[in-house]
Amino acid sequence: MKDSRNNLLLICLALCVAFVSSACATSGLRLDGRIYYRNPAHEADVEILYNHVDSEEAEMVSLAVRDALPKVVQWGDFKEKLTIRIHPTHGDLEERIHRHGYPWLRGWARYDTIDLQSPRTWGGDRLEMRVRKMMTHEMTHVVMYQNGGRRHNWHRKDFPLWFREGMASVTAEQADQRGPREDIRRYYLRGAQDGDPLSDGDRMVKKQPKIVYLVAHWVFVDLLEEFGRDKIIRIINDVGEGQRFAAAWRAILGVPLEKWLENWRKNYSKPVSS
Repeated sequence: MKDSRNNLLLICLALCVAFVSSACATSGLRLDGRIYYRNPAHEADVEILYNHVDSEEAEMVSLAVRDALPKVVQWGDFKEKLTIRIHPTHGDLEERIHRHGYPWLRGWARYDTIDLQSPRTWGGDRLEMRVRKMMTHEMTHVVMYQNGGRRHNWHRKDFPLWFREGMASVTAEQADQRGPREDIRRYYLRGAQDGDPLSDGDRMVKKQPKIVYLVAHWVFVDLLEEFGRDKIIRIINDVGEGQRFAAAWRAILGVPLEKWLENWRKNYSKPVSS
């Protein structure tokens, strides 16, 4: 009887070890470090959570947050506290955000959170500059979500992907990462065989992120130059108050959304005049 109890105890212990090992494998390292930053001038409360292996990267992210704030609040104030989680590996990031098969993804923003793959794992040079641009990009998303919706409905708002990503890319000054306008013309002149980045962006972005982000950046540049920042902010706020994106666009800009996009597309669908 005693031997049976001992065997049962050993089996239970083995199961516990297996369970803990499995949990560690899927959840990554514990985020037990914390940096808190508050900026009353921009109504921003930011908490950065990280594992001790990323303490230097957390400081880099903290400095990038402070640098980004004046740029991102041009679109509106923060309405809620922002939590930034730095994940030790790309697998940890994908597990947290429930999006798999995006090897190029380094950050993901929601209404009041940003999940970030540790810059320690990014590779390449000019890391501090890339972190500053990444944080400006992702924080722009958060500001748009918080002004363009509420906690219970922000994810149901119909902001097009090109608008969301273009706004973030332009604010972060990422033109050098996107490529020149001429690449857009070449894509359309070749027949846009992978799809139209304006209307098919959500479908295309997983496999063709380069052309999707390239188009998003430059179409937003043109939108901003034609209508100005104040009108774009009004669109975001009106969507936040319950309007559909296309309805807010037409009411504020005076032109149907699809008509404006069609004209923009046509401009890049013909060779440059000599």
